[in-house]
Amino acid sequence: MTPASNTLKAILSSLVPRKENKQTLSPARRDAGYSLSQSSPSRLSPALGTLNHDVLRLIALELYRSGPEGLKPLASCSRTLRALLSPVLFSRCRRPSQLYPPEAIRPFVRYLTYTSSPSAVTTFTYFAHLLDCFPFLFSVSFERFHELPWSILSLCFSRPRITSISFDHGADLTGPDSTPSEEVDTASLRITRFLYDVRLWRDMDGWINPRLPPSRRNRDLLISRESQSLSALVPQMNHTLTQLLLPMESAPIVKMAQLSWSKLRELSISGLYWTSEQVESLPILLGALPRLEKLSVRIRRELYQSEGRPPILGQHSTPRSVLSGMHSLTVAYPNPDDDIFIIDTSRLRHLSICDWPRHYNSLIYRRRYSPRSAYPILSSAECLSVLRRMDLPTLSSLELVYLTSESGTDDDLLRYVATAFPQLSHLELHRYRANRKEEVDYEHIAEVLTAARSLRRVRLNLDFPDDHGPYCNEYEVRTKWRETFEEQYGPEITKIMEKCPELECVELLYHGIPRGTWAEFHPSRCATPRFVLEYDAEHMEPPLMPYKWYDLGSMWRPAPNSMMDRSTHRTVPQAT
Repeated sequence: MTPASNTLKAILSSLVPRKENKQTLSPARRDAGYSLSQSSPSRLSPALGTLNHDVLRLIALELYRSGPEGLKPLASCSRTLRALLSPVLFSRCRRPSQLYPPEAIRPFVRYLTYTSSPSAVTTFTYFAHLLDCFPFLFSVSFERFHELPWSILSLCFSRPRITSISFDHGADLTGPDSTPSEEVDTASLRITRFLYDVRLWRDMDGWINPRLPPSRRNRDLLISRESQSLSALVPQMNHTLTQLLLPMESAPIVKMAQLSWSKLRELSISGLYWTSEQVESLPILLGALPRLEKLSVRIRRELYQSEGRPPILGQHSTPRSVLSGMHSLTVAYPNPDDDIFIIDTSRLRHLSICDWPRHYNSLIYRRRYSPRSAYPILSSAECLSVLRRMDLPTLSSLELVYLTSESGTDDDLLRYVATAFPQLSHLELHRYRANRKEEVDYEHIAEVLTAARSLRRVRLNLDFPDDHGPYCNEYEVRTKWRETFEEQYGPEITKIMEKCPELECVELLYHGIPRGTWAEFHPSRCATPRFVLEYDAEHMEPPLMPYKWYDLGSMWRPAPNSMMDRSTHRTVPQAT
């Protein structure tokens, strides 16, 4: 939950008004047709055009956070601004099959996102030409490219200027031709960033879409192919990689544990253990990463896996001497006694003891749906024991996911969080009730947290008993909860937490469609709007399980002529 720069936000708010959703505007401003387009370019251009170019670039990058649409109005103000902002505005290029970008913008492109082509032969020729179009390209991302062949990927490895390769949105190396046909030349490798991100619920593809070919529904076959491809690639990059993201089920952990990774700064592993050797090799690998600064280990379990929480660092012989330069640590379902919590954390700024997938996926509305994974989240007492084991003098961001047996049993944890970390500015709590009929004393929770005087942003998922949660498709239920959420819980919690002098906003988890998002409630000292509900990358939660709304057994009947937000107005066909 690392935020954008507060300084840049202040600059932008004075130069370019925030693009506001009509729902968040007051009637007077809405009737006046208030919009970004009303800002006068002639008035803005002289001030922006005379700014230091480095400052202007920072402003451009901040506007670009939500996509090029945020930067286009500013770049259109004058020719001078367009020339200055073009390197940012055109830095990213997304190409479907057989299309080339205009020559004028090619020198600005640094990041290329490439999607699949129906023909591997035409893809190879086109992709080779496309890579050569951009003289300063250094990052390639593949999306929606199932069974990417090695011949395509090898084109990236053969161009030394390309140092970053990533897979996202369904792109994978699970095809029969994905494994390297020849040994990878390590001397020519320059890859410093390799991100292989798989979809969270991909193991449910065969269940939700029976029309997939048998090869796409055979999970064992897909993991085997993927593992072969990654085993041939990843170990060869051990001397150059600084950032690595892998799925645990196909990650070559055993091979990686036998190598030196002297430059690796960031490591992220998620998914589930596929072999017992992976469980045993992960602590060995982590104990041999001398320069690691950011670690994320989010391993889920299948329901039939009954063993206890697997080790992360385990019982290490010299835990204080390993991972001593960590700045960020994210672990899901950890063993509270694991030695990962007694490493040198004097430089740690972000700590997350979390769940993966989110625990609320198991709290389905009226129990109509059931996930296949187990959710062994920690209790409030276990979270407290972990925090007390750690030395965290510089901690500024904290996320905790825990289960409370009954109201008040987590008071010690909340008080410790609110008083033990003097630099804590961002807090995210997911508090779940073991007793599903118990009420939530949200006012007491907010009051306890006000002792954290340094807080700027607070995210709370308090598992209210009247919250319908995910996968609810009943209009009346959603509408009633939205009113309570927006008019009661949010304002009342925010009013209490205004006692924190630096508080910018309180965010509450709202289960919208197609997924949850964090709704902002701003204190009374802030400008309007006080309530902001946005569906963007900064606010949205991880995807829900693939589902079909008509399988949930409800009749969707939106009220005519009613005001509805994005979370209630869709009739929602099949979602996958």
